[in-house]
Amino acid sequence: MPKPHPFAAAPASKGRMRAVSKPAVTVYGYARVSTGGQSVDAQARQLRAAGAGKVAREVASGAKTDRPQLARIVSELAAGDVVMVTRLDRLARSTRDLLNTLAAITEKKAGFRSLGDAWADTTYVGVAFSNRI
Repeated sequence: MPKPHPFAAAPASKGRMRAVSKPAVTVYGYARVSTGGQSVDAQARQLRAAGAGKVAREVASGAKTDRPQLARIVSELAAGDVVMVTRLDRLARSTRDLLNTLAAITEKKAGFRSLGDAWADTTYVGVAFSNRI
């Protein structure tokens, strides 16, 4: 028997129909520093204040493409989720790496938001803001 669509109406008692609630959107924060002598705490606080429900912390050079915490976030993304960083340079050091990472995020039908770079926001609010400029 096929599973019903998650947004489909579900039967309620006495023949009435009730709507099934949408799954919650998860906002993933990604905080990265380059060396062990630096702290990700300030980034994590900013991300939490901006609405990140989960914050992944990583100590890795931005030039490295092998960043396990970022890979974990991308693998967990569902449609409608959002990846948030404090600044674009926390996500990538090169344009190529940035575009590859954003492509992986959009393949999952998720959004991206940079707190310091409003023009890079792919969430509904960011798109609306960009269209007004």
